[in-house]
Amino acid sequence: MKKKIQQWTCVITGSTSGVGLGIARSMAQSGATVVICGRNKNTGNKTAERLIRETGNDNIAFRTLDLASFSSIHDFVHGLKEHYSSIELLSNNAAVLQRQAEITADGVEKTFQVNYLGHFLLTMLLLDLLKKDEGGRIITVSGSPSILKFGKLDIQDLDSRNNYNLLKATLRAAYAKVAFSYKLSCLLDPQQVTSNTFHPGVVKSNLGRNLPVIIKLFFNLVEFFLPAISKTALYAAVSDDLDGISGAFISHRRIIDFSPKHDLDFYAEFLWKKSLALTGIEAIGEKDGVW
Repeated sequence: MKKKIQQWTCVITGSTSGVGLGIARSMAQSGATVVICGRNKNTGNKTAERLIRETGNDNIAFRTLDLASFSSIHDFVHGLKEHYSSIELLSNNAAVLQRQAEITADGVEKTFQVNYLGHFLLTMLLLDLLKKDEGGRIITVSGSPSILKFGKLDIQDLDSRNNYNLLKATLRAAYAKVAFSYKLSCLLDPQQVTSNTFHPGVVKSNLGRNLPVIIKLFFNLVEFFLPAISKTALYAAVSDDLDGISGAFISHRRIIDFSPKHDLDFYAEFLWKKSLALTGIEAIGEKDGVW
């Protein structure tokens, strides 16, 4: 039996600003247990304290998570499993915009690792908690479907480190999230756990923090007029319309017909195998055919 939202435990990346913060606030207002996570402990603790004051929900905690570090992800998951027996919602939202290529300690270009590969590892390591009860949801933010339908991966330069370009790298990582979400939906039992992608629309965020000052000022000016909460993100997270629905692309609070121009099955399979190799993990349950 599907749990009521008040009984949910929600893990939300990128939850100190933007789309993630909006989801965290809404879930907290609904009475769920909310785990917000991010790199900056001071910012994270202040965000948790503010949400507790605003919502009156004491079941909000911050835990440090750096998606640019595989060891940080493993530590985060280990700590999570010590305190929570199940997860009903995993919302993958964190992202960075990098002006220049930067290789992480794990040997992966940072945009690709933070925006996609770190979320891949996090999701895989949390699958057992998501499968504890019926109705677990994995929702993964991505970009505009009208752009991403033309997307594909560069098999020779998967993380875009060669001839790096901010826009190209960001779009490839966004497409990778779509391909992963789709592949995961093909492997999971949708009555147990669903995996969907959503385009949040234009909302306030902190994505422009690494951009040049002039561009950052423009971002800040534009964001002054933007909503703080993505209604599409909330729809993807909690709507009963999506019970048992997996592999969908959600935009404007509805499932859209996402028809890629290139072979999504091919790129999803390639990305799956490459991601397992890059993160050094085994596909949980795959060897037994159990998802």
